[in-house]
Amino acid sequence: ADGYNMTANAILVFSEKEISANTSVEIRNFAMLTGKLGKTSMGVISLKEKNNSEGIINFKVDSLTNNLKEKLDSGKVKNLFIFGEDPIGCSTNNNNVNNWFKNTDFVVVQDYFMTETAKLASLILPASFPFETGGSFTNTQKVIQQFDGTNSDIISDCNLTQLVSLAKKLNIKGIQTGDEVNTEMLKEITKTNNNEMLAFENTTTDNNNKLFDFGCDNFVLRFEKYFENSFTIKNKEYERV
Repeated sequence: ADGYNMTANAILVFSEKEISANTSVEIRNFAMLTGKLGKTSMGVISLKEKNNSEGIINFKVDSLTNNLKEKLDSGKVKNLFIFGEDPIGCSTNNNNVNNWFKNTDFVVVQDYFMTETAKLASLILPASFPFETGGSFTNTQKVIQQFDGTNSDIISDCNLTQLVSLAKKLNIKGIQTGDEVNTEMLKEITKTNNNEMLAFENTTTDNNNKLFDFGCDNFVLRFEKYFENSFTIKNKEYERV
């Protein structure tokens, strides 16, 4: 703590998946207390577990439905549309998450693989991989990083085309192309109030209540398992030698 405080240009870097939400709040408080938050070449870098979770935060998705977890736990949510996530396969409490699905009437899952969640879906939509369609990821610094598709899509309609088609069926007029998505993202990011006064947030207890591992993503789960197994096999080979 003293070293961080006395260093002219100091940055705290942490991984969100390794700590609780309240711990990250106290890290922010510490950076504020030492006068290093929001200044050039100093402050805090919060590394996300999922590569595009910053983009979801910028779109303020969490504000669209208040008390979502409480509504899921109480069985008030009857219809689910799950995009590229595997809450059952990545859950830290399978019984609790399974109960969410038992109380639903209709579940739509759009994913790359037949995940544990997709197995319980009423309707499955095949998803395109990012390297097939291109797109963008938003990094921790809120920089939108665009990339082009390098492979042809093996399914007839990509993710966006599927969603646009569904929206038309429901008489919803909105985004039609990837360029319009990027324009909307830029609008949301520029809405951020950078002049907002910083304030300390008080925490009294820890809240290590993580619901999902692997960023709730089956693709990340597969990679992590493959990575771990590769090291296990190598270690066994060294032991035999």
